[in-house]
Parts: sequence; structure tokens; C-alpha cells
Amino acid sequence: MEYFKKLLLFSCFVVLLLFNLQAIAAPLNLGSTGDTNYTKTSEIVLTEAKENLSKFLNYIPDGYESFYGFNSRDDFKDAQVTAPIQIYTLSLDFLSSDLSKFTDYILPTNDWKIPVVVNGSAKSFLQVTKFNNSFKAVDLGGAVLASEIFDQLKFYNEKNDIYLFRLYQIASDLLLIVPKDKGISSAIVLPLNSAYRIREELSLQQNTTTDLNSLAPVLKKIYKTPFK
Repeated sequence: MEYFKKLLLFSCFVVLLLFNLQAIAAPLNLGSTGDTNYTKTSEIVLTEAKENLSKFLNYIPDGYESFYGFNSRDDFKDAQVTAPIQIYTLSLDFLSSDLSKFTDYILPTNDWKIPVVVNGSAKSFLQVTKFNNSFKAVDLGGAVLASEIFDQLKFYNEKNDIYLFRLYQIASDLLLIVPKDKGISSAIVLPLNSAYRIREELSLQQNTTTDLNSLAPVLKKIYKTPFK
């Protein structure tokens, strides 16, 4: 039985990896973050998450609840989804680009993370991905990241849109904090725990923000030695 549980978890990981690869290869073109297309897409994503949350919670094997951030299966009855967070990534074309055009290479992907919350505390993420022109819930997980991001939303979420800036090649996550009705070029940047090299290069304390103009040259440097 233990073997089949591990096989199931590994299979889910492989499927999610394939989803992410498609997302990198096929970014969406949504324009500025405040436009109506983005708002409508976010609503569609949230509806998909609501309709599938219970199903994914029940996929969790007995005894594995803590791996997904839950204390026990009793948490499931109180679980809710909140505002979706779209994943952005960085085109590698920026490595040969003029730094003044850095924001042109920050691209929205087909992937969204939706916090799963129990009594005001984020437990995990439900991921929704666009496939064949429709959005599908594909994975549940990321308990540590969900908690870390959700703790930051209370400081920034009221007057801003929040995006997860995922740098796959250097295994680093940052938050893009964008004033509502503004574009990505207006973003301030919060490196998360996985982006420790970025914080080191910028001499930033934890939970301290920077801007895109400061981030661009640092990323060019780090991408040259991604696994230092």
C-alpha cells in the first residue's frame, strides 16, 4: 500500500511538471494587470477552484494531511479558496536584451495558484492551469509557500494586485506587487525565502522590497551561475 501511495505522489509531480513546461512555452498576453480581460479570467479560475476543491482534498491519502498543510481531515469541511494569484515568469531572451526593456520579458503564464484557507490561515495551494482554451484544476500542494505568501497579502493586497514571479531556472520565487489598474512596470518586488541569492546580492533583509530596475542587473548576474 505504501508503494502505491508513493507512486501516486510521484505521478502527480510528473503531471504538474508537464503543466509547468507548457505554461513556460505558452505565455498569455493579458496586457496591463488592471484590464477587464484579466478580471474575467481571474473569476473563471476562482470558479474552477471552488468547484474542484473538495475533490482534490479527498485525493489526499489518509495520514498525509500534514504534507498538504492540514492538521487533520477535520480541516477539510472549513476549507475555502480565496483570490487567485497568477504566475509570471521571465523569458530567457532578457539575457541578451537591453536592461531598459526588462519588463518586456516578464510574461504571464497559464498557471494560477489559489490559496486554500481554513479559519483565516493558508494551508495549501490549488493550482489551476489553462489547457486547450479552458481552465482546469490540476494539483494541490505547496503548503509552505502558501503560508509564506498569505502572510504577506495582509500588508499589500488591499490596494494592489499580487502576482507570483517564478524564476524556474534559478529556483526562486518573488512577489510582484502592482498598484491596481497599473502595469507590471509599476511593480515593487518582494523576494521570498527561496530567492535568498537575490536578497544577498541586493543586501536586502527578509521581507524587504526592491524595484524592477534594481532587480534586472542582479538577475543577469545570477542566471550566469544559477546553481552556485
